[in-house]
Amino acid sequence: MQHVQKELIGLWWDVQLTARLVDSAVYGAPLRSITRRQVLEQYQVYGDSVLRIYGPRPTVREVVKPLLGLFHAEPRNVVWKRAVDAAFRHCTTIKSLFEETLGEIPDEVLDAPITEVPSGITDTFIKAKSLLPPPYTVNEEELLYA
Repeated sequence: MQHVQKELIGLWWDVQLTARLVDSAVYGAPLRSITRRQVLEQYQVYGDSVLRIYGPRPTVREVVKPLLGLFHAEPRNVVWKRAVDAAFRHCTTIKSLFEETLGEIPDEVLDAPITEVPSGITDTFIKAKSLLPPPYTVNEEELLYA
């Protein structure tokens, strides 16, 4: 059960990004920009709601683990990971862990919109509109008999 739960938590970020790209590529919706700070705020609410719902598990470490790659290749990523590792020993909520450690990440990194598209995703939806069936139209006769 724990393995499945960890996989679901880990997939959360990928699903969010992919859904934004589908909405933009297929339906023409404007690509909303979301920041890492917004992701962390939403994840904090989720994370605190699932802490220890199965007795001693999941722990703060287990809930935060999928986020450890969120700042990959960004300034002070390694320093933040060290601070998170130290905070795991005494923080009992995701909120307290974030309050203690996010000061290590510069505000410009936290507040920059996430616009990077994972490799391979852009080509997936290029011909999506041509693959959709034609829009359904209703004849006046069909409306009269409906």
